[in-house]
Amino acid sequence: MSCTKFFFFFSYDTLFEFCRNQSLVFIVCFLSLFDCFVGRSNDITLFKNLRNLDLCFRWSELLSTVHSILPSKSWNSLSPELYATFWGLSLQDLFVPRKRYEAEIAKQHATLKALEENSDNSHAAITKRKKDKVKIQEVLDRLSSELEQQEQNAKAVHHRLIKEKDSWLTSCPDLVKVNMEFLQRCIFPRCVVSMMDAIYCARFVHTLHSLGTPFFNTVNHVDVLICKTLQPMICSCTEYEAGRFGRFLCETLKMAYYWKVCTGCFISISDYLCCSLMRGSFHK
Repeated sequence: MSCTKFFFFFSYDTLFEFCRNQSLVFIVCFLSLFDCFVGRSNDITLFKNLRNLDLCFRWSELLSTVHSILPSKSWNSLSPELYATFWGLSLQDLFVPRKRYEAEIAKQHATLKALEENSDNSHAAITKRKKDKVKIQEVLDRLSSELEQQEQNAKAVHHRLIKEKDSWLTSCPDLVKVNMEFLQRCIFPRCVVSMMDAIYCARFVHTLHSLGTPFFNTVNHVDVLICKTLQPMICSCTEYEAGRFGRFLCETLKMAYYWKVCTGCFISISDYLCCSLMRGSFHK
C-alpha cells in the first residue's frame, strides 16, 4: 500500500497527532524528563527509551533544530524554548480534572455500597456480588492511581515551567510583536485541530499569565486576539475548525469575564503580576 493511500484510512486528528509526534518526538521526550531540566546546561546529554529506540540528544541541538522550523524573523518575538515547550506539552500536563475523578470514584463507591446492602442470599447472587465487588474495586484502584499519577505529572511540569519562564521572552529583541507572533506560530495552528487542543491553548495562555511570565502581556494578548485576528481567523476556518476555535475563544474569555465580575480578584492578580504586565505595556 502506498503512503498516500495509507493516510486516507485515518482521521484528521489522528494524522495530526502522528505528524506532531514524529516531528517533535525529541521535544516530547525531552520535556517529559522534568528532573533532567532542573539545573540543566547546554552540554547535558539526555537518554530516554521510546518505543525501544534509544534517543540521545543535547538541549542545544534540540533548540537548533527547532530554530530551523520557522523563518528567522519569527524568533525576534518568540524563543525556541517557548515554542518547544508549547508544542511538547498536552492538556493533561497543565490541568487535572480532579472533580471528574472524584465524581466517578464516588459513583463507584455508591455502587459498591448498594451491592453490600443487597439482601439476596442465594448462592448465585452471592457469587455474582463477589465478582462485581472485585471489578468495582479494580476500577477504584485504577482511578485513584491514575489521578495520583496525573497530579504528580502536572505538579512536576508546573515546577519546571516556573524555573524556565524568565528566559522565554527576555532575549527577544522585538517585544512589541510577541503576542501576534505567539498567536500565529503557536495558538492558531493548534487550537483548530481538536477540542482538547483548543482547551489546551487557552490553558497554556492562562498558565503564562499565572506564572507571571516576563514580557507576556495577557491583556494585550486578548486585545490582539479579538481586535486584530478574530475576523480573518474565522473566515479562514472550515466548519469544524470554527467550532474548535470557538471553544478556544470561550475558554480564553472566561478569564477576562472572571476579571470583569470580580474586580478585587483582577486587582489582586494585577498587583501580583505588575512587573510582567508593566514591562509588556512599556514595549507596546
